Amino acid sequence: MTPTLSTRSTRAIAFLRCAAALLVLSAVTACGGGSDASSPTATTTTPPPQTTLPVPVPADPVAPAPTLSGTAAVGAPIAGGAIAVQCAQGATLNATTSDAGVWSVQTAGQTFPCIITLTGGNLDAALYPTGLHSFAVDATRANVTPVTELIMAMALGSDPAAWLAAQGTNLGAQLTQVAADLPAAKASLSSWLENAGYVLGDVDPLSGVFSPTAGDAYDDVLEALSTNLAQAGTSLADVVTSVAATEPGEAPVALPGAYVISAADAAAMPQLNASTLSVADGLLTMAAPATAAQPIGAFVGGGTGNKAVLQFSGLNGMKLADLKSLEIVAQHISGNTNLGPYFNFIVDLQCNTALPGATIGDLRTRRVIGFSPGTASLYTADFSTGMTRLSITDKTPGWYIVGTPLLGVPASNSNNGNPLAGVDGFDFATYPNACIVDGPSGDAGLFRDRTAAGCDTGAALTTADPARCAKSHAGAILVMGDSVSVAARQWKLQSVSIAGRKYAFK
Repeated sequence: MTPTLSTRSTRAIAFLRCAAALLVLSAVTACGGGSDASSPTATTTTPPPQTTLPVPVPADPVAPAPTLSGTAAVGAPIAGGAIAVQCAQGATLNATTSDAGVWSVQTAGQTFPCIITLTGGNLDAALYPTGLHSFAVDATRANVTPVTELIMAMALGSDPAAWLAAQGTNLGAQLTQVAADLPAAKASLSSWLENAGYVLGDVDPLSGVFSPTAGDAYDDVLEALSTNLAQAGTSLADVVTSVAATEPGEAPVALPGAYVISAADAAAMPQLNASTLSVADGLLTMAAPATAAQPIGAFVGGGTGNKAVLQFSGLNGMKLADLKSLEIVAQHISGNTNLGPYFNFIVDLQCNTALPGATIGDLRTRRVIGFSPGTASLYTADFSTGMTRLSITDKTPGWYIVGTPLLGVPASNSNNGNPLAGVDGFDFATYPNACIVDGPSGDAGLFRDRTAAGCDTGAALTTADPARCAKSHAGAILVMGDSVSVAARQWKLQSVSIAGRKYAFK
C-alpha cells in the first residue's frame, strides 16, 4: 500500500516551497494555502506593492595626486633633512628626508617649475652653510646634492639661497626663466666637473636615479667633493661664489679643495736612481735618462734600473672595495711606451696601518705587495698624439698581484701566474677589511731605506732582512720605468683620479 501524506503535511510542504521560491525569484508570486487537489477551495493573497529603489551611479575614480620625489646626499645620504618645495604657484610643500635620503611630496594644486631647498638633518653646516638647492620642471624627480647646488648657482648667476630670499612675490615668473637657463648650465657644469676629474657618468644629476652608496658613479663624485672640501678646510659656499660668476660655456674656475701636487711637492718625492719628477704649466713630467746600470741599493731588491714614482696622499685607510675607478690624462713624449706610467697600491689585508712586521718576509706575508692595472690595458689608447684620457674601473681586465705570495687572490684566479679579472676578483669574502695603507711594502721593486742600520748592503735584501730596510711611502703610487730598465723615456701628466679623488699639478 502506498503511503499518502495528510493534507496538513501537503500544505506545509507547499508553504516551504513557496518560501524558497521567494528567496530565489526577483518577482513576488502569490501562493495558495494548499496545492492538493483534494482541497475544496483555493485562497489567494494579494502581494504588497513593489518599491523600486534608485540604481546607484558609480562615482568617477579619484586620480592620485602627482608626486615629486628624489634623493638627498653628499656621498652619504642626508637623513632627517627639511625639504621645502616652492613652485610657481601654490603653497610651500614640506617633507623630511628618510635615513636613505629619500623624500617626496604630493603636488596637487601646484604649478611647475619648482625650486627645492634642503636644510638641517645630518647635513654638515661647516661644509654646506647655506643648505642645498635643486630644481624640478615637473612632478617626477629632483635630487638634492652639492652638484645640483652648483648647477643652480650657474643657472641663477647667484648663490641659490641669496637669490631665493630676494625674490619675494616675483618667484613664479623668475622660475620660468630659470627653467629655460637650466639645460645650458647643467651641460657646462657637468663638463667642468669632468675636466676636474669628477666624472658623473650617464646619470642626470638633477633627475636621475642613483643610490647614495659607494660604487655608484654619481655618489662617488659626491663623496669625493665632500672629502676634498673637508681636506681643504673650505665650504661649498666658496665654490658656489666662483661658479655663480662663471657664464655657461666659459672656461670654469678651479675647484677649491682638489688635491694639488705642487712643483715643490714633486721635487721632494724620492725617486729611484736617475729618474725625476717636475711640474710646470699645470703638467707633471716623469722622466728617466738613458744611463748605464745603476749601483745596487736604491731598491729593496737588487734592481739597477730607473723608476720615477709619483705618490698620492689622502688614501691611507681607504677600503679596497671602494677602489672603483682610476683615471689618467697623460701624453707620451719620448721613449718606449712600455713600463709606465702604471698604478701600484700597498694593501693591508686587515687594514692595520700600524703593523710593519719584523722582517721583509713579514711584510710580504701580511701585505699585498702591489695591486696594478696591467700595462697591456693601459696603452690601448694612443697617447702620442696629445693629452689622452684613460679610464679604468674595478672590472677592467689587467689587474694583478705583484710578487709572491698571491695574497687575497682566490684559487680560481691564481692560475697562469698572478692575474685578476679586476679588483672585484679579490677575495673580499676572506678579507673584507683590506685597505690601502701608507708604509713599507716589501716590494723588491720599490724603495729601500739605505740610512737604516744594516740596510745599505750593495746586494738585494732577503726575506730575513729587517722590515726597517723597506722605506715607507704613500700607499698609492704611479710608476714609470722598471728596476732593470735604463732606457730613456718621458711622460707628461695633466691629472690623475683615484676613486673619484682628482689630483692636479700646479
